[in-house]
Amino acid sequence: MPRTPQKQSTPTVLGKRTLNALNIPTPPQSPAKVRTLRSASKDLPAKVAFAEKDMKEKPERVPTPPATPSKRKLRSEYDCRPNRADKLCDVTNDILSTHSTPSSETTPRTPITPSTPSIYTGAKALFQRGSGSPGMLLCRDAEREALKLFFCSHVSTPAAGSLYVSGPPGTGKSALMAEVLNDVKEKFGNAVKVANINCMTVRKPSLVFCSIFQELVGEELLESSAGEKSVTEVLEQYFTKSRTKQSCIVILDEMDYLITKDQEILYQVFEWTRLKNSNLLLVGIANALNLTSRFLPKLKARNFVPEILRFTPYTAEQIAKVICARLEAYSSTVDDDVDCKDRACSLIHPAAIQLCARKTAANTGDLRKAFDICKRGLDLAEEDARRKFAPQSDIACQENRSPILTPSTSLSRNSTAFIIPRDAVPPIVTISHIAKICSTAFGGSTVQRVHSLNLQQKAVLCALVVGEKRKASSLTIRELYEHYGALCAKDKLLDSLKASEFREVISALEVCGVINLSAEGRNCSSGGKSSNGDSRRISAAVQAIDLLRAVEDVGMLKRFFSTSA
Repeated sequence: MPRTPQKQSTPTVLGKRTLNALNIPTPPQSPAKVRTLRSASKDLPAKVAFAEKDMKEKPERVPTPPATPSKRKLRSEYDCRPNRADKLCDVTNDILSTHSTPSSETTPRTPITPSTPSIYTGAKALFQRGSGSPGMLLCRDAEREALKLFFCSHVSTPAAGSLYVSGPPGTGKSALMAEVLNDVKEKFGNAVKVANINCMTVRKPSLVFCSIFQELVGEELLESSAGEKSVTEVLEQYFTKSRTKQSCIVILDEMDYLITKDQEILYQVFEWTRLKNSNLLLVGIANALNLTSRFLPKLKARNFVPEILRFTPYTAEQIAKVICARLEAYSSTVDDDVDCKDRACSLIHPAAIQLCARKTAANTGDLRKAFDICKRGLDLAEEDARRKFAPQSDIACQENRSPILTPSTSLSRNSTAFIIPRDAVPPIVTISHIAKICSTAFGGSTVQRVHSLNLQQKAVLCALVVGEKRKASSLTIRELYEHYGALCAKDKLLDSLKASEFREVISALEVCGVINLSAEGRNCSSGGKSSNGDSRRISAAVQAIDLLRAVEDVGMLKRFFSTSA
């Protein structure tokens, strides 16, 4: 039978590699690819030319075209070897990717760091709660002289005595007391020992004796190691039978937290000042004007009434004077590298200062509330400056962030870097800023104030109300943060905030007047001051029924109350 001749393969059925091996020209590429390669070849570095030269000097071995039955074997052997065009294409792609898309190392971006100072940074720090006064406390000259007279007359004798300091919140009682105590320590040196206790930080009233002993002696005396009566006996002996002639000054701030059913604790500490040879100087501080006459009637029956010093609320003129003094103090410390000193003193418009002072004096007279309003006004002014001088790309990123999960409505906490030119006028706090803040802080009902909060602020407030109901007492900031995190983790519908963001939410809630926060103090169980003020006690200033009415349309927050039931 005649053998059928084998059909020869044509080049058209061969692959691109075989066509290159046979030196058969390939069809041209698309115009777009040709333009891309031409434009890329203009910017190729010298190593591309070196690669071409190297491939010309050492040409690859071209295998025999696969035209025999061993075609499959030769094709597989040929495919596993890299082609010269592939080598050149890989080098080209690497170089083009390096030059077309600059990395973060070759093109540094504008730093967005919280450490970038601005003209508003130092001013806001001066109006921050707990920042302290840059100098002497203003508008409290009569009270300062009365305190100095009380301490100096009793320490120089020496003799025991008691003083009750009363006044509304934010009138400078604790701040002036700390200032006068520093002067007394400098004047008398080792002749006095001071124990400054914030009763709000004590877990229960009976532990105040342990705190007093620890502050005076420097040793921890726990109630569990000795009975309550033995603790009071140790302190009584310390006050009456002390070998040295040191005067013991005991300051009980927030003294009304020691009130019990029989008032035994308050009677005990006041009775120590009436003992023979006692060296105790007791100073109680509280908001109630009639605490001694209302809760301690036996003292009057025994013909023993402590001296009383009352602090009156700040007037509008006094509040305006204190705010202007702080701005002047800040302008004297401003460095020329940060901004011009004359700008710092005019960050708040004089009319805005007067509006803030009058609004605060008409409502509470609380100087801390006026500071909160000024700080919030500086936040708004800084936001205006950021929108004016910051790069537009950074502003767009800030505006695209969801406002629901941000603890504060201002953009200052995001710390977008911006620089105010020296010839430009920075935005200042105006009347409209202060009016907007005061309408939230003072105006409207409790439900309206809660409605103005964002989601995270409402969540923290709900966690506080639920925690107080469960514990039947006020919480510390640390306990509230743990309770808030547990509630968020249980539902998994709301991400919990970081510790720093949580503290900013606490400050915002205090500005809105929906929580009450104690001053910094010692805790008997911890034996020292807590960092970041986490041992401060916090209590809600809204009723649970009002809060439920305000968050009735937010299902995840209503579940906070249902899970605690």
